[in-house]
Formats: sequence, structure tokens, C-alpha cells
Amino acid sequence: SGEGAAQLAEDIADRLVGHLLSAERDAGRIRGVRVNAGAMRWTAGDGAPVPEDPVRRRALPDPAAPPRRANAFFQRLYGAPPPQLRRMLAEAHTGQIAAADRQERERRFRQGALPALFCSPTMELGVDIADLNAVHLRNIPPTPANYAQRSGRAGRNGNPALILAFAAQGNAHDQYFFKQRAKMIAGAVEPARIDLQNEELVRAHLHAIWMGEAAPIGSDQRSIRDILDLADPQFPLQERVRSSIQPRRHIEAALATARRIIDECGEIKKARWYRDDWAEDALNNVRSRFDKAFDAWRELYREALAARDNARREIDDPYGSTDQRQQARRREERISREIDLLFNARTYEESDYYPYRYLATAGFLPGYNFPRLPVRVSVAVRDGV
Repeated sequence: SGEGAAQLAEDIADRLVGHLLSAERDAGRIRGVRVNAGAMRWTAGDGAPVPEDPVRRRALPDPAAPPRRANAFFQRLYGAPPPQLRRMLAEAHTGQIAAADRQERERRFRQGALPALFCSPTMELGVDIADLNAVHLRNIPPTPANYAQRSGRAGRNGNPALILAFAAQGNAHDQYFFKQRAKMIAGAVEPARIDLQNEELVRAHLHAIWMGEAAPIGSDQRSIRDILDLADPQFPLQERVRSSIQPRRHIEAALATARRIIDECGEIKKARWYRDDWAEDALNNVRSRFDKAFDAWRELYREALAARDNARREIDDPYGSTDQRQQARRREERISREIDLLFNARTYEESDYYPYRYLATAGFLPGYNFPRLPVRVSVAVRDGV
């Protein structure tokens, strides 16, 4: 089990502390370990490649295969004078990094103070680095459109650009385009496809039409706590929101628009689930679906409140040990950060709990997420969760 594996790893680390490892402890438990410098032996190599790791080997060794060679690039790199390596500085640019940090790194990158930026697909979003002249793609992009977006970050000032793409061994996609690279580099960027016979997708678009008419969420409502009444234990919709979604005229206006769109998109009427009163039935239920879309958030918030209350009781327990109170205090701080996430306290529009993004994730609005309902994990870092 996961718990047993964690205990086994901790026991092994505990036996190695003082020999190979040094440990950081908190309340008697190991929080982290590092290899002791004195336990490592550094010797000069002779240029021969390191023997292949049998654990990582993808296939049985081939006796007819040519002998392995050392990587010439890294031989030259690590043989370079120290000042050359000292100037090598890089930062990450991903969706897990706070927006302010990403913007600061983009600024330093533009100025040349940051030589390299390691990016997830966040760089597809149109970040303009005018002087960028080289892009290295860690893997072959999934489509020519992705390739054009990522490689298009370079050479935007009219100068030539160098694009390198690494094809991973054992990756069927990468190897296919490595052998038939013209299909990626010169491939046509296909227009986006929408399955008009996907009932959930069409219904989500009808919901979007209705929201445009009813406007239950204003531009100033950047948190779900502005939509739900958190003073009520059931967390119902706020009175203002309920009032905005009640008028029948919003449904009638949305239904007229939906019928016109469905008539223009004949593909929808060919779907096996479609019937003449389908749009009307979908919109008649839109108000209850809108309310129900927040059920997952309500449950997360209810669990967070219960966990915070339990931690507070342990902190205030006069018979609890100092260690128990410290652990409970850390839990309370972590849970408070999770509640801030649920409240979208940092007002990030890319947050999972920004109201419109949340409704798309819940499937009420079209969001084209893959998967539609992602698995969320809260990871504690220095400046929050």
C-alpha cells in the first residue's frame, strides 16, 4: 500500500542517516534527506560511456549492436572552463508558477539577463520575445499547429531562427515524425474540430447562450464566494444570483437563439439523441443545472471547514502535547491556504476556481478541457499551495 511504501522508505532512510545521508527532522520525523558529500567519490573518466542501467533498459541487449559511445556534447561541456558554465542560468515558465513570477522571468528573458527559459505549453499563449532566436523542443509537438505556435516564438523580429526538436526513443509519436518530419514541419494546420453530435457539448453551448442573457455572474465577481451564500450552512445561491436566473424571458431568448443555431448546423439534427423539443427541455432545466454545478465546490469547502475546525480543536486542547499542537497548527495553515484557493483569493483568471473556468471544468459551460474534470492535487510550496 502507499502507506506501507512510505514507511519502508522512511525506515531505509533512517538506517542510512549518518553514513550516506544527512537528514532534516521535524518533531522527530524525517522531512528530507541529502547525500553526504563525503560519501561520494569523484574520479576522472577516461571518455568511455557509462554502462547501461539494466533497470532503465527498454529491451534486451542486441549483441550485433555497435558499441555505445560517450555523449560528445557533454564531454565538451563539462570539459569547458568554469567561467563558461557559471554564466549558464535558467528558470522555469509553467502554469504552476505564480503569474507575477512568470511575468518577472519574461521581463528578464527579454532583457537578456536570463539566458534560457524552460517552458511548458504556456509559451503557446502568445508571449512575445522579440529577440529570441533559438527554440529547443523537448519532444515533437502533438500537431503542426502546436509546432507552429511553439517554434513561432523565435524569429519574430525578422531575423533567422533556429528550431531544434528532440525525438524521444520509445515514443511512437516522436519516432513517426522523426522519420516523416515533413508532415510536422510542412504539415497543414487543420482547423479546430467540434463534434456537433456530442450532446453534452451542445448542451454546454446552450447554457452559455442562456448565461449571456441572464448574466448571473458579473465581471466583478471573481470568486465563487460572490455567488454562493456562505452564511447559510447549505451554501445556496445568493439572492441576487437567484433573482437574475428566475425570469422566464431569459430562457425564451436563449431558446430562440439556440433554435436558429441548430437550424444552421444541420449536423446537430442528425444526432440520435436529438428531438424537436430537445433544446427547450435542455433550457428548461438550465437553472437547476447551474445551481448543481457548484455542488463539487460546496463539498470541497465543507470538507475544508471541517478539517480546519478539527485542527483548531487540537491546537486549543489543553491536554495535547506540544508536538500535536505544532502539527495541528501546520495543518490549519495548509487548510487556510486551500480555502484561499477555493475563494480564488489571488484573483487569477487562470485559477481552477475562477467562476467561469470552474463552470467549464464542471461541464456546465464549454471549456474543451482534457480531461473535462481534472484531478486536483494541492502541493505546499514556500509561498502557498
